[in-house]
Amino acid sequence: SWNKDKDALYNQIVYQNVVEELDIYTELKSSKLKPFCALIIPMAVDQIWLYRNKELLEEFLEKGGVIFDFAASFCEYLPNLPLYIQSAVPIRQREVKITSHSICNGVREYDINYRHGVKGFFNRGFIKAPKNADIILKDSECECVAYIDKSSFNGILLSTAGADLMTFGMTLENDTSRRMGLNCLIWLENE
Repeated sequence: SWNKDKDALYNQIVYQNVVEELDIYTELKSSKLKPFCALIIPMAVDQIWLYRNKELLEEFLEKGGVIFDFAASFCEYLPNLPLYIQSAVPIRQREVKITSHSICNGVREYDINYRHGVKGFFNRGFIKAPKNADIILKDSECECVAYIDKSSFNGILLSTAGADLMTFGMTLENDTSRRMGLNCLIWLENE
């Protein structure tokens, strides 16, 4: 359900032969998901449609699949999915903090907080992580911005507060945040 333009972010060379697009309205069926180890739910996904068909995503997780959920969730289309909460802290005062998780390897905090000197593309809100989740990004108020949950299902859920780790920074040169996409793929392969 992402942009099909040839210059779209998921059409970058790093994702060629790795990422395949599924039309959620016609192809998100149990039989179509069997050959995949992971699903990417992009920021602009139709969350209402996913909610109406959430049993497909639940089944995928229960069969051991990995889901990258990058939407700012306003409804529970995945089990135990925390909803997006807009931060009350002004963007100019709020910072996103990286952790020692491998997805953050080689990424500078400045690069996930600023784009060409402008702050706020990544740090507008947070989510409440499940109890045993591994926090991979948090904000300056110690609220969760991204987590990995390996204990709530047979599969794994990587969820963010509306930030696409796979494409963030991909169009910028000399920006370390673009490493998160490759780091996500390396992490996925290791899982």
